[in-house]
Amino acid sequence: MIKVLHGLNCDKMERGGYFLALSREPFIARTEFITMEKKMLLNCTIPGVLPTTIEETDLQITLLYEYTSKRPLSTGSQVRCYSRESFARIVIGIVSILENCHTYLLSPHRFVLDPAYIFSAGSWAELELLYVPLKMMDDEPSLETRFREMLETLWQHMNWKDEDVDRGWFNKLQAAENYLECKKMLLVSLRSGECVETKREDNGLRRASYIISETKQEISGDRPLIEEEQSAEIHVKDKAPTFQGGAMRRTIPKKVLGMIAIITTLVWLLYIASSIDALLFIAIGVSLLSLDLIYAFWKLDTQPRIVQSKDIEALNGNLKPITSPQLVADFYSASPDRTELLVHSQATVLLSKRNLPIPTKTFLEYDEAGTIKNLSVEPSGLLLGRDSTQTVFMQDDREVSRYHAEITLLENNYFIRDLGSKNGTCLNGDELIPLRETLLKDGDKLAMSRYVFVFRS
Repeated sequence: MIKVLHGLNCDKMERGGYFLALSREPFIARTEFITMEKKMLLNCTIPGVLPTTIEETDLQITLLYEYTSKRPLSTGSQVRCYSRESFARIVIGIVSILENCHTYLLSPHRFVLDPAYIFSAGSWAELELLYVPLKMMDDEPSLETRFREMLETLWQHMNWKDEDVDRGWFNKLQAAENYLECKKMLLVSLRSGECVETKREDNGLRRASYIISETKQEISGDRPLIEEEQSAEIHVKDKAPTFQGGAMRRTIPKKVLGMIAIITTLVWLLYIASSIDALLFIAIGVSLLSLDLIYAFWKLDTQPRIVQSKDIEALNGNLKPITSPQLVADFYSASPDRTELLVHSQATVLLSKRNLPIPTKTFLEYDEAGTIKNLSVEPSGLLLGRDSTQTVFMQDDREVSRYHAEITLLENNYFIRDLGSKNGTCLNGDELIPLRETLLKDGDKLAMSRYVFVFRS
């Protein structure tokens, strides 16, 4: 069945692989193509874009997109098992493709954002989209409108735990001004753990828990005491299987195996003594049956042992409550685990990367009316522009865009990115490529309109 996608006929084809074919009646004219984008699609391997070929037969031009070994987001189990974290990673992956397309001189407006035509190669980090290099895409609804429709479609297929809470979280995403702002909100949710769902506790047997008193002694370095707690009891149902595990499971196979060996030996002795053909077939059958029984009992003996009531009673009898008071050092001294810090509060541990200090004295230095001023750069980032509500207000300079440039912290390094401003941003005299992150070093000079900032870190 041929579907219609943005005014084009969309059909599936198989030519040594699977392809999507876009065409139109009566035909697609050559003048409708955007020349530069067409060349980039045909000559470059663009990350996040389905491989594209153009086929022309008798003035009939067809766009072919190969999706072999890929599946669309709207089919199969991929759509019915979304969690909040999966949803966030999918949307972040799509926005990253829209951001990076400028590197290949493509326009985000000409991407198809229908989940039925967004393909995945197995993970959310390997998404690929359709790109239509035709001028007719300029007449389609705005990118923000189609992006919100895509979010709504993906949200309908998610497996929510709390409808009210998750719906409120989704409404915040819908209220974002653009897809870049939506990506920032999702990144914040992932870093804060808001998107990660906690796993439920298993209802199996639990160890006895010991509560350590939360007093000022723990902070000052004194050795706290362990509070007394009742011993843990293991409860089972009154009725237990009559023929399960224990000594019987180990004894019965030995008796049976002995009988099998005796019967098999007698049958073969009778055949040797009489040489009757019928006894030969009987001996072979008994031997095969013996091997089958041996294998069955061997498999039964390798299964996990089922705990009986008497075993649990013995276990409960060995559990003794911890007497109070008891020092933490004494309690952990016999443990085979690495518990040095629990015994010696002043012990030295290896430095973890996540404990490395984040630079706090980072700022932009600039000259205003002969006065040197500093603009602090926080670890959360800095947004430069003319909008006084969300960016750093830079007076009323019309040469500065509302959202001009952004400084972000990634892995203890600061990066500068031009947000597609009209007049551009220069770093050390070189103009930045829009939406591409560039590493900042101490002493770098950042120029925006008549402002010149010196990065200090």
